[in-house]
Amino acid sequence: ATGDVAFALEIFEKEALRKKAEEDIFESEQRYHTLTEVSPVGIFRTDATGYTTYVNPYWSQISGLSFEEAIGNGWFNAVHEEDKKTLISGWERASTNKETSLSEYRFVRPDGSIAWVMGQAIPEKNTRNEIVGYIGTITDITERKVAEDAILKEKQLSETIINNLPGVFYIYEESGSFVKWNRNFEIVTGYTTEEITQMQPVDFYDEDFKEKIRTRIKTVFEKKSPGIEVELFTKSKNKIPYYINSHAIEYKGKKCLLGMGLDLSEIKKA
Repeated sequence: ATGDVAFALEIFEKEALRKKAEEDIFESEQRYHTLTEVSPVGIFRTDATGYTTYVNPYWSQISGLSFEEAIGNGWFNAVHEEDKKTLISGWERASTNKETSLSEYRFVRPDGSIAWVMGQAIPEKNTRNEIVGYIGTITDITERKVAEDAILKEKQLSETIINNLPGVFYIYEESGSFVKWNRNFEIVTGYTTEEITQMQPVDFYDEDFKEKIRTRIKTVFEKKSPGIEVELFTKSKNKIPYYINSHAIEYKGKKCLLGMGLDLSEIKKA
């Protein structure tokens, strides 16, 4: 009888532990569900094949898709056509290698607006270390992308203006290393991009002009100075009269000298 009582107690304890474990799991799942519902980040979940089984409300807000539209492979229909191929290859590579997936892509919302997102997904494993699915997030990076695009367009405009100036344009650091110049500077001097990166400002002048240029550079870095007439000494040993105007600036956090020059050949002939 004593053995029967002990067995019954053991069964009771196991059942109590099982119920406690079920309650803990339920509470954990409820907590997880609550967190995902109020999260300021888009959250999604897939099975082992990549089939989407869940998206939270913020995911829907970012993408413009409802829960029902996103489930399965429905979310993929809203991905920008230009991003689909890259997104697929990246996802296949990550799932094959069982690694974290990271990508940037665009959603085209129903109203035609574009949402740039950064998506991340990590494998979800069971107690046997088997991958049972993926849990991921999407972060809205639209503002950042718009800003980057504006900066890029501004840079392209600047490059276009610089390379279409009628004269030469260049920037070099206080140490004398060139950091930027226009295409016309290469054409006039005859030096290549690789050569100019290894040159100093005085290298573009003949011996009789070098000391004057050294003094000029020092003066410009110390105070604003008027333009001067010089003779550029080209790679082919030709001397071309130029009017150079320059002033000190800060470029990419370094003190530099910006110079612009106009060819005086025709004026001199006249």
